[in-house]
Amino acid sequence: MSRYLLKTDSKRDLHLVVATDPLVDWELEVWGSYDTRMLLDHLADLVSPLTRRKYSSAEELLHLVLTDSPGRSAFWGVPNVDGADPMLIARSDDLEVIMHQEPDGLLGLLLFAEATENRPGQSMSTAVLDEFCSYVANEKSFYLSDDGIPNLTVFQTGDGLYPRQKYFAETDRHGVVPPVSSPPIVQVRRRYERDAPEIFLVEPSSSYVGYVVEMIDHTVFITVDIEGAEPVGVEPTLLECVAYWVRECAYRTGARPRAATTELTVRLIDPESWRTVHDWSRTDPAVRMTQVENGYTLAFTETFVALLQEAVNTAERELVAVLLTSLFGTGSTDLGSSLDAVAPLGSKRMINAFDQNHAPDMLAENLPRALKGHDQITAQVLDELGQWLRSPTGGGFQIGGLLGTERVRVLNAAVGHLFSRLEAEIASYDRRALLDFLVAQNEALLHDAKFNSIMLKSRLACFGEQSETVAELVDHRKASATAQRANRFLIEYVAAQPPGGERVIEVLDYYRVLGIAIELIRRATTSDFLHYGLADFEVSILGSGRLGVSREEPVTTAMDTYAANFGMRSVRGAVSNDAGDGVDDFDVPDFIARSEPAMRAEFGFTLTELRGVCGGLLDLATADQVTRIDRSRAISEVSTARGVANEVVSAVMDGITLTERKSFLGIGQDAWPWRFNRDMSYVRRPLVLQGHELVFGFRSIYRLGPYWVDNLLSGRLQGRAKTAEIQRCISEARGKINNAFARSVAAKLESLGMTTRSSVNKIGKNRITDAAGHDLGDIDVLAAHPETRTVIAVEAKDFEVARTPAEIAGELEKLFAGKKGKKPTIELHSRRIDWLRQHLGDVTEFLGADSNGAPWHLAGAVVTSDPLLTPLVNTSPFPVIPFDDLGLATLGLVPRGNGRSRNRKKRRRR
Repeated sequence: MSRYLLKTDSKRDLHLVVATDPLVDWELEVWGSYDTRMLLDHLADLVSPLTRRKYSSAEELLHLVLTDSPGRSAFWGVPNVDGADPMLIARSDDLEVIMHQEPDGLLGLLLFAEATENRPGQSMSTAVLDEFCSYVANEKSFYLSDDGIPNLTVFQTGDGLYPRQKYFAETDRHGVVPPVSSPPIVQVRRRYERDAPEIFLVEPSSSYVGYVVEMIDHTVFITVDIEGAEPVGVEPTLLECVAYWVRECAYRTGARPRAATTELTVRLIDPESWRTVHDWSRTDPAVRMTQVENGYTLAFTETFVALLQEAVNTAERELVAVLLTSLFGTGSTDLGSSLDAVAPLGSKRMINAFDQNHAPDMLAENLPRALKGHDQITAQVLDELGQWLRSPTGGGFQIGGLLGTERVRVLNAAVGHLFSRLEAEIASYDRRALLDFLVAQNEALLHDAKFNSIMLKSRLACFGEQSETVAELVDHRKASATAQRANRFLIEYVAAQPPGGERVIEVLDYYRVLGIAIELIRRATTSDFLHYGLADFEVSILGSGRLGVSREEPVTTAMDTYAANFGMRSVRGAVSNDAGDGVDDFDVPDFIARSEPAMRAEFGFTLTELRGVCGGLLDLATADQVTRIDRSRAISEVSTARGVANEVVSAVMDGITLTERKSFLGIGQDAWPWRFNRDMSYVRRPLVLQGHELVFGFRSIYRLGPYWVDNLLSGRLQGRAKTAEIQRCISEARGKINNAFARSVAAKLESLGMTTRSSVNKIGKNRITDAAGHDLGDIDVLAAHPETRTVIAVEAKDFEVARTPAEIAGELEKLFAGKKGKKPTIELHSRRIDWLRQHLGDVTEFLGADSNGAPWHLAGAVVTSDPLLTPLVNTSPFPVIPFDDLGLATLGLVPRGNGRSRNRKKRRRR
């Protein structure tokens, strides 16, 4: 038996025990068994708290026992020692499978062991992989049912085959022999778990660096020449890029390399050109391919870097042309058609270059890994919450269903308890280290989200909409957004209530506070749905002890549908660059100039001054580090550099800074993280004052100006406005944006074969009025569809999508109830349609429609810039259609048989 003590982080150790058959009594019984009793007794002594303290002072420790054997089997049981740290006993091949599904590595392994240790009741298992299969299937927990807590859990023998099969399918690990002198056998694994199965990545521990593309009887190795030059960081991306295009050349053209085994060696002619922005030469070929003994050298020149700055895939096409010509032997007469078959001119695929002058926020070399939480931590939080709710000294709730106001009471009690837990947890940390960690995480999550959107477009071009890689990126967006929201809440809390402890936060500690924050926001959001009458959730204390909330409500279905559709909209948006909401027609610089008096009256500074101060702060910052600077010094340097008075700089900083306050919740709803559009939110105030220092991240400041402009133009700030000046300014801007959006709707209807008129307030000499002669307002778009002989009256609404219960309630109010004395949109539009129906002959003449033949029909629709989450959209007398979904089918205009439409029932869309 061999033992090793490894550091997982500053608070956690891994006690690794390598135990195997000692072979002392082997004789000829190869497939027998050997006695482990003495070793288990020794393990029991090693894991006892008294002995453990002699070799580790870590707060947490995992005992990991590897039991690989050359032949004989053995019985292994976890020693039952009171107060011992969790222990995991496994073979190395089992551990390999487990780690494949644990992106958090040893921390994830510790959480699995903790979940096994804390499993209720007794359990029976013959293999650790059987347990792990159940653990993964239940969202990385052993919460198996909403019913009572089990007394005995029996894990099905053989279930471990599923994670093992998944591992083999997704990695396809095997050995290859590279074309080098004295070649070693190196391990490779699949680069993409489900897509492009021909591309393999050499394991990082290997002496050979690179990729392998396997094509039945041909193999291409791609490596890099790093001798004599310091790597610049782009080499891994270039290697992957070359591997992908080798595969595409073979896959799209059916051609094969000239030799059965070929090695391509990547070289950078001028490494410095990849580091700094300058005027790159375009005189040389982008890629030079030179034949050498075992294959070719691929030399990337300055011209390749220059071509990467273009919006399309010109640089990659140059690479593909060279590969087709030299590696695959494509002749000059076929090169053009082969090139277009492999890499048609369009979106970039495998490689994107970021010019620091145009995308300074993409510098991320020193940022930490973006952390999104762990399901086992969520399970721990939910279990503890359930215990507190049922405890006589806690919530005091009984198992069973809750009715009426009790539902809100239990949810609010849960939120209060989670908030108390968060306060106690955060209080123990060092304020400076904690804030730096949280701000760095916000920066990492912002970078991760932007990079994800760029990669989504690239991977779509590579693998198509139905690929697993694209599906993973879409799912990734949701987890990232949830983590961002919770992390911002943590920053807001720490800014307002700086802790006084000394502990340093590590990744697993962060997962615990993040998990509490996420569940707090979720429970509060559910409470708001009940409070606003938007849902009628069933709420209960389940037999398992957890708090249960039904998920079958229309609003839940609407939100799940929106989330799913949002993923597909992101895919469509990555494919298409078409503008759909009319905002691009809006003159933003003119708005910024016109808003100055209103901004100064409301906030004490203008958008131009805000932009100038943000620019000055960015000059003081580095894009991949958290910045700390004395506030007085920052004011002085920004004022000097940007030519803005100290008083103005100070006013702007006051308007975008979070500061300490006596009570976090003392400002009421403005502190609630489950509400958006809050003045004291971190997204609106990304400076944190800690002592005399301002603490901030580059990306939060970089995006602040556009965020403020967007909040004004979207109307989100209108409800919070204190001055009439800003209310008028926003109202005028919203009117112009909605008019621009209506023009976009009209243009799309015309593309569908319709004749349109915009901003219609009268037909001929007759104004559109009610029975009393009062104007009913303009019809945004009036359209005629000759094929189905239908007139469509469209109300165009540039809505911001409602993301919280409070916003959904406001959305309902605008559409169905009216707001501040204004008639609801649905009612007004219905009355306009009634007027049009009474004057249908004049309407068709006004639209220049053919009055001969079959009669014309009248229909209405509301077209929104974004999908609405409101379930009551389904009760609208006419369809409410997102702009992206606007088409003949959603309008109910798909002709039948002889071309006349009899489809009077309109499809409702969320």
